[in-house]
Amino acid sequence: MKKNVESIFPYGAEIYNEGQINRIGLEIIYIIETSEIEYNTAALNMMFNEIDQKCKNSHVWALYGSIDNSNWIPLQVASKREKNVISEIKSDFLCMTSYDKERDLKDWNSYFYTSVMKVKYGFDVKCQKYQKMREMCKYLAVAILSDEESLAELDNEIISKYQKKECDIALKVKPLFWNPAGREFTYINSIKE
Repeated sequence: MKKNVESIFPYGAEIYNEGQINRIGLEIIYIIETSEIEYNTAALNMMFNEIDQKCKNSHVWALYGSIDNSNWIPLQVASKREKNVISEIKSDFLCMTSYDKERDLKDWNSYFYTSVMKVKYGFDVKCQKYQKMREMCKYLAVAILSDEESLAELDNEIISKYQKKECDIALKVKPLFWNPAGREFTYINSIKE
């Protein structure tokens, strides 16, 4: 059953402390103040460097938000089947940066033509979702699965072991912005029956 989002923190979501997040099997690897999330700033670049180092072998990650740096709500959980989550984390955080009409207005090319039209990057649903997360919370925490090696291989063709773990975490903590993608949606419906 879906719940309505409330207007103030924690927005109807359950609150977790870092110990509770650890018991889920996640480890917070970086916390950033949302006011520091701007394109090409030292703070964002430092975070990206940490992500490069700590997520080389990570396939599952979660994003938590807080207003006081100690009480965290789950915002998002995601996984990558084949490669690590580094590019996804960076892309999601870049969506949070302020729109710049020169930097974010780009040529859109089709298969056969270049410069078909100008498009405004940062105004798609994904970017609006991540900008809303930034607006709702003063701090954001990136967490990764602390023990991916122990995940058992699955003998189904619906999802990978990483996608299953993403679904398991999401079903447990109910992230505010999580929506299952195609395979995850199919899996969740198959276990409900």
